[in-house]
Amino acid sequence: MGFLVRLHSPFLFNPSTGLWITYDDVQSINIKNNYIKQYNLGGAFFWELSSDRQAELIDATFNALNNGIQPPPVITSAASSL
Repeated sequence: MGFLVRLHSPFLFNPSTGLWITYDDVQSINIKNNYIKQYNLGGAFFWELSSDRQAELIDATFNALNNGIQPPPVITSAASSL
């Protein structure tokens, strides 16, 4: 496990299989959030959020791009709470 400083991205590498995985964490997301703000871009999007189980990445982005205002609570459907 490591962090590619030049690419601003955490990674995992398994030398026995050659498997290389990059992903985002709060540090890399905040680097991207700062880039969005620096260049006054229109916002951010996430390709896939199922691994963000504690909503750390979406919360970091929401807070960075909305001046620290907390996001609204997640609403679940009645069927999923039964």
